Amino acid sequence: RYLDGRVCDGTWNRILPGDVVNLDGTGSVFVAETVDDDLTRRLAAMDVHPAGVLWGKGALTAIPALDRGDWQAALIAAGVRAANRSLRLSIRNLEVSQVGQSIEVRFGLGRGAYATGVLREIAEIHDASRKITPTG
Repeated sequence: RYLDGRVCDGTWNRILPGDVVNLDGTGSVFVAETVDDDLTRRLAAMDVHPAGVLWGKGALTAIPALDRGDWQAALIAAGVRAANRSLRLSIRNLEVSQVGQSIEVRFGLGRGAYATGVLREIAEIHDASRKITPTG
């Protein structure tokens, strides 16, 4: 929900004052009290990213303006440790080639990123093993 809100308001790829910021490829985070030229340059270079919280004990920030009911307190009571994840990710060494009638896509991702999420964003995927019967 937090990422969805940031996508909707166009800030998913910007660091705002007070954001938790993730150092690319690491679990290291810090709070950006202000956004200066150096931080903006590092953001453009994909060295740092705005981050969202995975709620639990020790979270750096509260989740702003979300309908979170009792689940925040339940996660803390269950002893779940907080973590942060980048709101964007770096796709490394992207290669696309045609192999027969198929397209082959190769790329590398950092820790905590999933290839299925990348493919969902860049392609419309159909199950070619299912026979489609024409209508009409």
